[in-house]
Amino acid sequence: MRRKSSKQLFSVLMAATMVMSGISIPVNASQVDDAVVRSVLTKTEAEASESREINFNEGWKFHYGDVENAETKDFDDSDLAKWGNLKLPHDFSITQEPSNSNEAESGFMPGGTGWYRKNFTLPSDYEGKSIVLNFDGSYNHTYVYVNGTKVGENHYGYNDFAFDISRHLICDGKTENVISVKVVHQTPSSRWYSGSGIYRDVELIVTDAVHVSRNGVYVTTPNLATEKGGNVTVKVQTKVQNDGNAQVAAKIRTTVLDAEGKAVSEPSTTDVTLTENGTGEKEQNLKVNNPALWSTEKPNLYYVQTEVLVGDEVKDINKETFGFRYIDFNSNTGFSLNGKNVKLKGVCMHHDQGALGSASERDAVYRQVSKLKEMGCNAIRTAHNTPSSVLLKACNELGMMVMDETFDGWAFPKNGNSQDFSTHYNKTISEDNKLLGATAGDTWYKFVLESNIERDKNDPSVVIWDIGNELNFGVTDSSKYEQYAKNMKSYIEAIDKTRPITVGDNNPYGLRYNTYGDFRNKVTAVLANNGEGLAGANYSMAAMSGIHSAHPDWKIIATETASPSNSRGIYTTLSQYGKSGDYQCTAYDTNAVSWGNTARESWWYTIKDDFVSGEFIWTGFDYIGEPTPWNGTDKGSVSGDKLAVPNSSYFGVIDTAGFEKDSFYFYTSQWREDKQTLHIVPQSWNKKDLSISGGNVPVYVYSNAAKVELYLNGKLIGTSTRNPIKTAAGHEWATYSNESNDEEQCVAVNESQNWKAQAIQFKVKYAEGTLSAKAYDEDGKEITDTLGSQSVTTNSDAGSKLSVKAEKSEITADGSSLSYIAVDVNDKDGRFVSSADNNIRFTLTGNGTIVGVDNGNPSTVNKFQQKSVLTSSKTAKIKAFSGKALVIVRSTKDAGGFALKAESAGLTGETVFVNTVGEKNGEVFLKDYTIKPEYTVMMGTKPELETTVTGTMSDGSKQEGTIDWKLTEDMYNHPGEYVLDGTMKFGKEEVAVSANLHVKPIIVAVQNYTRATVKGLVPTLPSTLAGILPDGTSYGAYPVTWDSIKESDLEKVGDIVKVKGKVDVEGKEMTATATIRVAEGEVKEAVNIAPEYKTLTESCGEPADNLLSIVDGINNVLNKPNMRWTNWNDHLLNSSPTITFTWDEVYELASINAWFFGDANVSAPESVTIAVSEDGENFKEVEFTHDDYQVNQKSELVFNEVQKAKALRFTMKQVGTGYVGLTELEIWTSAKGYTSNKTAELEELKVDGTAVEGFAADKYEYTVVVDKVDQAVVDAIAKDNASVMVVPFNKENVVKVIVTSEDGKTTNTYKIKLIAKDQIADKVLIEKAEGEIKQAESLKKDDYTNSSYAEYEKALKEVKEILAKEFVTKDEVNAALEKLQTARGNLVKVTKPAPDTNKNPEIPSANKPETGVPSVGMLIKYKKAIYKVREVNATGGTVMLVKRNSKKAKFVIPATIKSGNYTFKVTSIANKAFKGDKKLKKVVIGKNVQVIGKRAFEKTKNLRSITIKSVSLKKVGRSAFKGIHAKARIKVPAKKMKAYKRLLKKKGQKSSVKLIK
Repeated sequence: MRRKSSKQLFSVLMAATMVMSGISIPVNASQVDDAVVRSVLTKTEAEASESREINFNEGWKFHYGDVENAETKDFDDSDLAKWGNLKLPHDFSITQEPSNSNEAESGFMPGGTGWYRKNFTLPSDYEGKSIVLNFDGSYNHTYVYVNGTKVGENHYGYNDFAFDISRHLICDGKTENVISVKVVHQTPSSRWYSGSGIYRDVELIVTDAVHVSRNGVYVTTPNLATEKGGNVTVKVQTKVQNDGNAQVAAKIRTTVLDAEGKAVSEPSTTDVTLTENGTGEKEQNLKVNNPALWSTEKPNLYYVQTEVLVGDEVKDINKETFGFRYIDFNSNTGFSLNGKNVKLKGVCMHHDQGALGSASERDAVYRQVSKLKEMGCNAIRTAHNTPSSVLLKACNELGMMVMDETFDGWAFPKNGNSQDFSTHYNKTISEDNKLLGATAGDTWYKFVLESNIERDKNDPSVVIWDIGNELNFGVTDSSKYEQYAKNMKSYIEAIDKTRPITVGDNNPYGLRYNTYGDFRNKVTAVLANNGEGLAGANYSMAAMSGIHSAHPDWKIIATETASPSNSRGIYTTLSQYGKSGDYQCTAYDTNAVSWGNTARESWWYTIKDDFVSGEFIWTGFDYIGEPTPWNGTDKGSVSGDKLAVPNSSYFGVIDTAGFEKDSFYFYTSQWREDKQTLHIVPQSWNKKDLSISGGNVPVYVYSNAAKVELYLNGKLIGTSTRNPIKTAAGHEWATYSNESNDEEQCVAVNESQNWKAQAIQFKVKYAEGTLSAKAYDEDGKEITDTLGSQSVTTNSDAGSKLSVKAEKSEITADGSSLSYIAVDVNDKDGRFVSSADNNIRFTLTGNGTIVGVDNGNPSTVNKFQQKSVLTSSKTAKIKAFSGKALVIVRSTKDAGGFALKAESAGLTGETVFVNTVGEKNGEVFLKDYTIKPEYTVMMGTKPELETTVTGTMSDGSKQEGTIDWKLTEDMYNHPGEYVLDGTMKFGKEEVAVSANLHVKPIIVAVQNYTRATVKGLVPTLPSTLAGILPDGTSYGAYPVTWDSIKESDLEKVGDIVKVKGKVDVEGKEMTATATIRVAEGEVKEAVNIAPEYKTLTESCGEPADNLLSIVDGINNVLNKPNMRWTNWNDHLLNSSPTITFTWDEVYELASINAWFFGDANVSAPESVTIAVSEDGENFKEVEFTHDDYQVNQKSELVFNEVQKAKALRFTMKQVGTGYVGLTELEIWTSAKGYTSNKTAELEELKVDGTAVEGFAADKYEYTVVVDKVDQAVVDAIAKDNASVMVVPFNKENVVKVIVTSEDGKTTNTYKIKLIAKDQIADKVLIEKAEGEIKQAESLKKDDYTNSSYAEYEKALKEVKEILAKEFVTKDEVNAALEKLQTARGNLVKVTKPAPDTNKNPEIPSANKPETGVPSVGMLIKYKKAIYKVREVNATGGTVMLVKRNSKKAKFVIPATIKSGNYTFKVTSIANKAFKGDKKLKKVVIGKNVQVIGKRAFEKTKNLRSITIKSVSLKKVGRSAFKGIHAKARIKVPAKKMKAYKRLLKKKGQKSSVKLIK
């Protein structure tokens, strides 16, 4: 049921009297003139309180997790930390973290339990009215309570359901009512991402006791086909009800209104008598003259207005949306709309909205439908569930037909989803469940189906009912399925007979016979026999003609087709790949699942046969979950990745962000009759982004123009001519004939299969520049207004600036409207960079909130509403995928607009402004500002950051602001790229800002290289080397050019050959040395290096199956296309396909093992050719021996001689026009090899030509006296060809010698401290220091406090250690003496206490503070804890916390405690003070604590919060925090973060424990 217009005015009036927690209830926007409605109200004297539908989405509170007693009215939900405020619709799964503990098919997202609560008051004149609470959908087990009383429950996640809650409410204008809703989502429950919670709209429907029943109006136009153009009959069946306790004589007055709300029929009035709590039903026929028909091009809408009167008083007004249209399905000519043959150009759609999850946001749904309309789509299958009301509303208004589907599976769980609707399908509804429309004892499937049909029966967009999909999965007993189908057919036809019924049958080949062995076909027959319904077929498009021949009276629809697997913007492959965690599929229309077809093939099967009514491709948009070819129905990632990726589908023509893939333009070329398409694939012309075979790039052009010309750099290289074909029913399709105009540059591809020839195809020899196309009409006139991108140019750089565009420049300030803002990465010339993956940051100011981000990448967890990307309501970040990113902004209720700034490191950012329109103006806000986005400094140099800024406000004024940056020394002292976060302040407004800090390294040397090889084998040297920073650590990878080396240089075993290299270190040339040892050859175990490839490519222009499967180690799986490779799609053009391997290294190869794939069509190759290349570029064929080639078993190919290869080509010649394939290919090295040395030690170490005294290979630190440090020369020679790198001295005058073993696995660093002779401490200074030591040792420890004397002892020890060194400098001695003298000055003498009168100091009183004078060692009990005295003086001293005597979760260690008149500072925590304290959850450590003892907090497993207030903490014992909670947070003073980070490192806590400020 689609209720309209006048109800909206009632809602406006209602809002004046209904209060919800102090906020007026918002209403839905009306598209009908309210003035018309007001005139009706005036004439009928209707009152404001006769309101009908009220949008009930606002003012809810939500808690994730189950809560005891949350259903009760008086439950305390005031804690905002637990009960957040929100507005429906809401999906509580989309904000959770995806995890491999969940299933790929549901997007790895969890379910759970959520509670919703809403408080509101109702006016007193609502007493006695009928009040219904209506949910459009809630996933999936929903329990509803009103003022603490349970009113009912629902167990299908997609149907609408309602309860009459009148008797449970208090209507006095002041007492709060409370609705509580518990939603439980038990997993696994779905084959796709379902979402969780109240994810669709909620309404409160308020009427008089006498009113139109829920879904009580049914509108048909039975004679439209013959009456159109004249007076058309509108048949209206109306059901009204009386909820009062007395009989009522009422009238029903019915009028047809047009889209403007004007009456277009005479009103029809009929009497109806309604008994107490009774219903009545009447039929009326009205006439409308020459109505405008509803069609996909012109979706004209009308409304049936029903008024219920008692006497002359209008008690209820209801409006029902409908359209004048008639449909027909013909067994020979297919589908027609309003008498015109129309092919259903449909898409299947799951219900999620990408970054918004399953929340059915109006603007998001309308955006999806609008984009599908742009594609030429005219129908949606709501796969596989009841659609939302907002989707059907969009389809009604925008002109989109709908296959309205109710169920996926029926009585058994599918794909192991044990918690899907099968748990309730056949169960009966209990008597105490007060669902409206349900009868106690009805099955759930009957209730849900009838609910769906009743709601949607008047929607003109709905043209087909669908009751199920691919029913066989999980079914263990199909005996009742035929009867289920008969039941559902009868349930539907009892409500509506104007539309056919179908089911998605995934065994269409079984339908080619008149007898059926499979229950799926029996179900189809129940629906399709006698031409009553539709025979729906999923996939197996080739079966359609057989079905038509066997059942000429059947009407046929392709319910699910295609299923290509495509990633947007991926042109480096023509199939799919998953190496290094990058799980992407090609953007070309060359890759589909084994059971499906490419876009071209599927459409060809649909368009060529008139008896096929149309197709519904899988799918219109990508959706969350089911990431085929990496889908999984069990827990964990099929890809094997540690992350929960991939997690969304590849099937869509449009990705989750709403960005079109290239196939979008194939469909516009076939489905749009009003526009010409001209679109080139690929949409990148950068060599690195392309799949190039034999120098050629596969080029496709999607068009429907009569002629298309292809140009490269302005030169015509190819021409294509369209060959139109028209069917008997008048449907047109076409193939293209292609011709090369430059055989050198371009090869025309003319496909023998018509479905392939629907696209223009060439193979173009790659050359930088511009590839472009021109389109011409039948008269030869160029067409310039085309859809798609008709050219692509090599980018001038990898990205220089961002382009930010909002899809709408203005939205409504209603707190619900959405703005979709797209960001493109462009080069300096403004051209799109299709492979860009820059990190993009977003900052929002003004009247909006960021609600989601996306980039369309199926293979990342960092998207949507994850905390990693949605950092606040005003800030977000996400990586571009294939050059694009998306931000979704929701308006607030304040008008005035918002500004979104997009920024990225190294790129010029951009800001977009979106106006928000409403009655209430928001405050003036910061609209635009410019800050310096990039800073570059050398490491060790603090950047001078901008701290003031001028901003432009939304009223046009200028204001000065400040920026507070979060800059740490760690950032600018270490090279790298950093994002500086800051807070910009303009008055009270704070805006998060950021800038990029580039800290350039100081490279003092580059790493030398070492390796071994065998005689005569030239090894591959690395193309880059690491630089060495001043502290000796490695950094970066810098390109190196090596001197040449020949085989003859490596003839003598034992030789070490040195090769010089020139290294480009950011424009500065440095030198490196590679030492190559010629090793003794020895017998080694052969290795299969096929899986170690650097690149793996094939020569097929249109690949089939999966190339990567030939190196996965599995050679015996023959029934899965994904586990083999063939030339199936390219065998006529490429009869000798070549597979090419390249490696980073040169290998000596001995043999190849091949498992050739074979079946009824694929055979072993006629011949095989193998070629190898030592340099990766120049190939030579090699000879080998082999037996006869056999399929599905190992064939061994042994080289006549060992071959040196950095690349290998494996070419198979097919037999005739057949096919060849592989399941596995192993490439084996020879058994000849060598052993690399493992030693990383020096053999000799010299300084200024003199051997270092005391040198030993296993001694790594030395001190050497030299004449001048800055002129000293360190020489080092390593053992066993280890590489040596001497790092110049640093500020501590330490030279480091880095030694790396030949095998690269071991590195040791020698440190040589250089001391200049004139810096050595003289005899006088030494004697002075010795005198200080003697004086210090004469002091008595007992005369001073422990803490002051400990510092003195420490300083004394340091002086002694300095003097004990072999070489000591003046600076070292003077610094140590200064510390000692300072410590002496800080000594605190102990004041001797009076005699202690406490006879038992060890056991302090529990009831009163200690009296008398404390002494060292005394125990003091103070506020639930025991302390031990460490030091005493005249007024107090210091104490140590020994243990606490409290079971509270929180404990505060005070700064001081009192004992009598004495005050003691708490300076330490004893060893094991809190060990095993399971009650402790939060601890605050006072400001005077200097020492935390060993194991102080060990095994306090519930301790999650530790706050350290002390800034003088000096020591933390080992295992102090061992066993605390894994997610604990340790908060420290900001200025001590760096120091405490070191101090607290490795104190037993897990790595997941975080240190925060």
